[in-house]
Amino acid sequence: MLSEIERQNSEPARERAALGKFALEGAGDGIWDWNATTNETQYSHQWKAMLGYTMTMKFSSQAAEWEERIHPEDKAIVLEAVQKHRTA
Repeated sequence: MLSEIERQNSEPARERAALGKFALEGAGDGIWDWNATTNETQYSHQWKAMLGYTMTMKFSSQAAEWEERIHPEDKAIVLEAVQKHRTA
């Protein structure tokens, strides 16, 4: 059971998450998010639709899923750019 302080601290986080989801869906933008610490990714429904994927298609949350979708001719330059960004 959550303490009163834990409950109060978790409510604003849930509200921010809900507001962020509302804004994202309303904007119609297709985005993905990568957590470099956990190496997990999340993909918006719009991102999938823009690339021709169905909403029911399952995507792994691991960054390798994103990397596998880079065109082979672009892979070296994209991964180099990501590495430069991470070390900047």
